[in-house]
Amino acid sequence: PVTRAAFVGAKMAALSLNLAVSLLISALVCYAYSVWLIGPADLWAFVLQNALLLVFLIFCLSLTLMFSSLYKSGLAAGGLAMAAVIVISILSTFPRIGNYLPGKLPGWGVSIITGTGQNYWWALGITLVLTLVCLYLSQHIVKRKDL
Repeated sequence: PVTRAAFVGAKMAALSLNLAVSLLISALVCYAYSVWLIGPADLWAFVLQNALLLVFLIFCLSLTLMFSSLYKSGLAAGGLAMAAVIVISILSTFPRIGNYLPGKLPGWGVSIITGTGQNYWWALGITLVLTLVCLYLSQHIVKRKDL
């Protein structure tokens, strides 16, 4: 007797936790290897870059989860999610609208590392809202489906 909304939430939580742990391990190895090869680096900037990457990847997960609630085929869900991420990334290159899209987050992380000072707070806020919208739509779609 688990609600479908709880099922979608638990699935997203498990996927996000797996992603966060994997990113943490890979980031630690990457940072240690970079310090060993190149020398000391700004740890805070590296942490911020990885946090922005995590937010972007969790958005990609929520998008995939939304498409997987629409289609039974994992291939269709993955393909549509990948196509949506590609379209969002392409739209992020446009000057006006791009500054508000999730595709700017990885670039913002790079600008933190390089110290160029560009920030995209609106893109971060919109990404968080879009992630929540995708999760809401996922549970709403699953609720309406006959299983």
